[in-house]
Amino acid sequence: MDALVTIDTGGDFWMSPQKQAAVLREHPWTGAARPGQMMARTRTWQSGNQSWTATVVISQGDAGRTFWVYDQATGRLLYLSRISRHAPDIRDPRDPG
Repeated sequence: MDALVTIDTGGDFWMSPQKQAAVLREHPWTGAARPGQMMARTRTWQSGNQSWTATVVISQGDAGRTFWVYDQATGRLLYLSRISRHAPDIRDPRDPG
């Protein structure tokens, strides 16, 4: 699994605002992602009287893509999507091997 931050600092579920700023600086969004590339950008959403400014991160691998959206104020994960081109490894529960 790919992760942006280590498990002890929140895993995929939280990313500090400072870490988000570093990811935005180090991995600017430059168009379509290529395998092995990570890109990030800032995006704002509005709903009624509320708005959220978030860090949007995409990581493209050879076998799939991961997409994260983190609230910039709190660091909380707002959305996560993992898409794989490989079928999951589902084993027969009767097979001990």
